[in-house]
Amino acid sequence: TNSVYFAANASYKNYLFLGVTGRNDWSSTLPEESRSYFYSSVRLGFSLTDAFQIKSDLLSYAKLRGSVAKVGGDTNPYQLDRTYSASTYNSVATFSPTSTMPPVGLKPEETSSYEIGADVRLWKERLSVDFTYYNQTTVNQILSVATSSTTGYRAMRLNAGEISNKGVELMLTGRVVENKSGLNWDVSLNWAKNKSMVNTLYGDLESYEISPGFGGASSLGIPGEEWGVLWGLPFVRNEAGKIVVDSRGIPKTTSEGKKLGTVTPDWTGGITNTFRYKGVNLSFLVDVRKGGDIFSTTAWHSYPTGSYEVTVKNNVRETGLIVDGVFEDGTPNDIRVSAQDYFCGPWMWNNHEYSILDGTYVKLRELVIGYDFNISKVKWLQKLNVSFIGRNL
Repeated sequence: TNSVYFAANASYKNYLFLGVTGRNDWSSTLPEESRSYFYSSVRLGFSLTDAFQIKSDLLSYAKLRGSVAKVGGDTNPYQLDRTYSASTYNSVATFSPTSTMPPVGLKPEETSSYEIGADVRLWKERLSVDFTYYNQTTVNQILSVATSSTTGYRAMRLNAGEISNKGVELMLTGRVVENKSGLNWDVSLNWAKNKSMVNTLYGDLESYEISPGFGGASSLGIPGEEWGVLWGLPFVRNEAGKIVVDSRGIPKTTSEGKKLGTVTPDWTGGITNTFRYKGVNLSFLVDVRKGGDIFSTTAWHSYPTGSYEVTVKNNVRETGLIVDGVFEDGTPNDIRVSAQDYFCGPWMWNNHEYSILDGTYVKLRELVIGYDFNISKVKWLQKLNVSFIGRNL
């Protein structure tokens, strides 16, 4: 890839700021007619406190910002022509053709976005608030899409998707306790919410496999749905939502997959506390994710391996259980089955729904304990700190 780039910045009376960038790329991973593509950005900042000469102990600083940008992208090398991979078999060199059909008329990806935000600092900058809203759309996504093996290939590479992302980010920072010769306590809180949607796919393509997953479950991109739909085999249910069992009292199975969840969380956040006292420093980060689903292979194998509490709860291994469900005619299930027949039955290998778990978590992401040594008498050393760091505790 060869590129030409320029950037220009200007300001007016130190309260109005303008920035412009531009870049043109020439990429050999794209067809000759599409190798050159240009993208640019414009950003604007306006300092309210400087423009209106606000002098206040309450409002220390306030700035508004906004930007509009376009970004281009290419693909991996050696995709335009049919290539071969080399290997050996019984000490004989072999060459295998690519399983992905070379693209025709491939275009560069293009992401258009805009962003607005504000930076506000209060009470002599003891409390700061930073807010951002963003909206971006990517078109001409370059994807490898599965195709019929009768073509001689397993997939074809093309411009197959359009996806949009919009969301908000919020950060609060504060100096809760401030004492030059004593205890100091700083807090930083961040919160973010993102919604990613698959708008369209190529032609009449109904879905795109993001990840094949395990045991038949997969993560899909489906037009009109959030990015990362968890797709798998569900329980068979009646119109009232009750699980349908067969004549033996075992859940029935189906070969028709359905949406079982979405990987995207409702929101994410974290809080960092930092304490300092006469050379001793302590900080810890608590990381939070709310919502979003996961397919757990541990849960999927928990029934036959007996590793989950449910396989021993209520003395089920000795007394068996009655599945909370109904027969096809709607009458309640009253057949007691053994734990062996239920937890090790073939039905559970044709069901992914019971292995979809809530992705919510609260984690102690990082803990740091340290000490700053007084080295004022050591001229050749500027600072000495010894810290113990733990992550994902």
